[in-house]
Amino acid sequence: MLYKTHIAGGIIAGLLVGFNPVGIIISGAASLLPDIDSPHSFAGRRIWPISALIQHTAGHRGCFHSLLAAVIIYFFSIILIPKYALYIFVGYLSHLFLDALNPEGVPLLWPLDYRLRIPVVRTGSVIEKLLMAPLFLVVIFLTYKGVVL
Repeated sequence: MLYKTHIAGGIIAGLLVGFNPVGIIISGAASLLPDIDSPHSFAGRRIWPISALIQHTAGHRGCFHSLLAAVIIYFFSIILIPKYALYIFVGYLSHLFLDALNPEGVPLLWPLDYRLRIPVVRTGSVIEKLLMAPLFLVVIFLTYKGVVL
């Protein structure tokens, strides 16, 4: 999925946790974390040398796209910023859910060799863009109503 789709999905996931504007923004940002394993991703380009090293050693859509990684990130979040740990966790999970809608799927149970795939959306496709419109409309509506910001 495109980074915009992940951010919108992360914001929606953050809204499910609660109406904390900072938490919701953090959830949107956390939705980009799994893609640090690709130097071509929005997040990966910001930390290019680290991202390139991760992709070289672990590959894209490998361990960083798993429940294990989500749980590890969650526990680190509890230690570092406990107030927003749940927002980080659901933002991260939203990324995994959205990528599972792609034909490549995600290795949700990594290190087991199983990929969850619900192949309905290709990255950047018309279907993804049609999915994006309602997500952004929800975010805009909730922002307008004062729920998000």
